[in-house]
Amino acid sequence: MKKSWLLIVIVLALLALPACAQKGALSSFTDNGDGTFTILDVENSPLDGGLLITVDKNEDFVNMQITGNDGTETVEYFKFIPAEQTCERYKYVSMMGTGFYYTYDYAAGELTQIMNMEGEDSTESSKESGRFEGAQSETQELVDKLVAYFEEVHGMTLAEAVE
Repeated sequence: MKKSWLLIVIVLALLALPACAQKGALSSFTDNGDGTFTILDVENSPLDGGLLITVDKNEDFVNMQITGNDGTETVEYFKFIPAEQTCERYKYVSMMGTGFYYTYDYAAGELTQIMNMEGEDSTESSKESGRFEGAQSETQELVDKLVAYFEEVHGMTLAEAVE
């Protein structure tokens, strides 16, 4: 009889572990009390500077705002939408005095769209001017680094973070 109860307790404990692990996965993040969690990481970022990461469980996205080494936010970011396996990247080009929104499909490994600040599709003009390939390879490299960084440093996938 004792063995049966012990076996039941062990099985129940094993079933509870994934739930406990998931709750603890965001334990290093600040719970903002509104379904969002944030953390500023200026030490482990794979990019120049740091990252202000926001996990939004209501809207199902993980935003990585690029910061300076001191945590000062820049305008550039990577917004991951795990359900669609896409990333919206905002890149500011100071020489042009403007920014661009890139849509990157990280499951397929391809840049699917470039929008200018006015919301106009610049994909074809970027291809015609020879800027598309560079934007794709740079975005792919950065997204790959950020996905690997998030899993390694925070111990969960982007999809697990928004569950």
